[in-house]
Amino acid sequence: MTAKVAYLPLIEPDVFYPKETALMAMDLDSGQILDRVEIGDGTKSVFVDDTGKQLYVAIKYEKRIVRLDTSTLKIVEQWNNLPSYPDKIILSEDNKKLYFIQLNVGTGINDLYQIDLNNNQISSVINFSNSAIIKVIYSNNLKYLTLLVENHINDEFSIHTYSSNDLSLKYSSNLTNYLPIDMIDNEGENFYYGDNNQSQFISRKLSDISINWSYSYSGETAYFSPYEKDSSTLIVNGTINNYMINKQTGSGTALTSDGAQINLFGHFEHLKLDSLILINYPEIFCITGMCHLTSKLNISKVNLINNSNEVIYQSQNYLGSNPIGRFVGENFYRGTAVQQVPVLSHLGLFLLLGGFIYLVSLRNIGLKTKNE
Repeated sequence: MTAKVAYLPLIEPDVFYPKETALMAMDLDSGQILDRVEIGDGTKSVFVDDTGKQLYVAIKYEKRIVRLDTSTLKIVEQWNNLPSYPDKIILSEDNKKLYFIQLNVGTGINDLYQIDLNNNQISSVINFSNSAIIKVIYSNNLKYLTLLVENHINDEFSIHTYSSNDLSLKYSSNLTNYLPIDMIDNEGENFYYGDNNQSQFISRKLSDISINWSYSYSGETAYFSPYEKDSSTLIVNGTINNYMINKQTGSGTALTSDGAQINLFGHFEHLKLDSLILINYPEIFCITGMCHLTSKLNISKVNLINNSNEVIYQSQNYLGSNPIGRFVGENFYRGTAVQQVPVLSHLGLFLLLGGFIYLVSLRNIGLKTKNE
């Protein structure tokens, strides 16, 4: 069995605002950086296939998607001039279609687009009249996609669940109000979310939105970051504890003593059955039109069952990562590993900019004196 690797779109310091143009591959067993490659402006969403040999990367601001061979991290195929910005990409279960969508369109209308990987045809496959798709959730096994849709005319919401291979509609239901869908199960039957107004974690049917069960724990105020431990068990994060909940009955237990739990504040993905890889959220500070990163990229292996947290990498530079999609796969890289990500710290960039401005001002003073 090969080792695991994480493909992380990097947020790196730049003169006025952090840039997102590169991708880093990291061996998750050793914490070693395998490579850093320039991809393009707006490198954000990534998706690795089940074999671990193909990696799809969306370059948002260039309206472009590329496919990389993970053994070399070289671009082997690309799709240019896309009809919309690819905020999120998702691969179908059979690996024959790649879906992409622009999110956060406000009162606009967006489409779910498809790239047919057999013939490279790009087409709009789902849209809703007077409505925006505001969220796309996929099951962990990639069999199902669920779309959360907002109608701008009547300010109503609906959810629609499809087979990922052919987009055949399985369920469609109207909502009486917005529900923050966090996860759908591998059977495409139920969805889960934290109702923080009621301090409950809730399971509902995708078929008719009826409640299966609700779980609460004394003193808990919020539930978030659920994932399937196995076919019958959910692990859910809370503010004072983490919880193991039975998917069928909703009965659950706290995993630690209150206040001692490890929280999943960041992007995470399964590494092994009970082990997750966690990427901390980046922090950006802005003042007078200039922004810089104030956090360092931190990568940890987390096991919520035994409440353990092992830091496997922390950058020496100020940089971050905000991976959207499936970013962990098998390690097939055959290149030479690098030692460090070659970026300047935000302080170094500001000093460099200050030095440049100072030299320009001296030159201008010299020219003025000469002219006089």
